[in-house]
Amino acid sequence: MPAEVSGGERQREVLELVQLLNQFPSASSNLWLKQFPIGSCSITSYAIGTVLHRRHDEDWILLSHSASEDQVTGDQVPYTHTWLCLDPSGRGPTVDATAHQFPQLALTGPYVGNSATPYLARFAAPNDHIQAVSVAHVEPWWHHGYTAEVYDWFFAELGLDTTRDLCKRSRCGPSADRTAIEAATPPRFRGKSARITR
Repeated sequence: MPAEVSGGERQREVLELVQLLNQFPSASSNLWLKQFPIGSCSITSYAIGTVLHRRHDEDWILLSHSASEDQVTGDQVPYTHTWLCLDPSGRGPTVDATAHQFPQLALTGPYVGNSATPYLARFAAPNDHIQAVSVAHVEPWWHHGYTAEVYDWFFAELGLDTTRDLCKRSRCGPSADRTAIEAATPPRFRGKSARITR
C-alpha cells in the first residue's frame, strides 16, 4: 500500500512539476504551453497526474467539463477545462494545476486541496456531466499534436519512461486495438460521464 501524501507535500510537488513543465525548451512556441495557464489544462493535468500515479501509485482521474454559464453572475462563458481528482465525482483530493487561468476564481496559482476545485462551484451547474478517465488508462487520442514531445521531455527530465516507451508496452497509438484499450480501462471509466453533485 502506498504511503499517504500530505496536502503540503502534494502542493510542493505539484508546484515543482508545473515549474518544470514550463521549462520545456520550446514552451514559448508550443500550442499548449505558450500562454500557460490559459489553454494548458489538458497537457498539464495529464503530465502531473501521470507523475503522481507513477511516484505514489495513486489512481488520479482526469476530469473534463464544458461550461456555458458562470453560476454566480449568470454570464455566458465558453470554457472547457480539465483537472485531476482521486474521485471521479470531482470531490476528494484534487489537483487543478491551471485553475488560476480563470480570473473569476481569483487564484494566484494551482489549486491543490482535499475538496473539489473552485472551478466546479463557479462554472458547473448541478446536473452537468464531466468526462472521467484514469491517467493510467488514457486513450491514444489524448496524445495529440504538440503534446508527445512535451511528455517525452518532461518524463525524461524526471527519470521516468517516456510516452513512447509506455505506448510500446501498452500498445497505444494510432493502430492500437480498441478492444485491448477497453480491456485495460477500469469498467467505471469506460466511455462514461460522471454526474457532478455539490
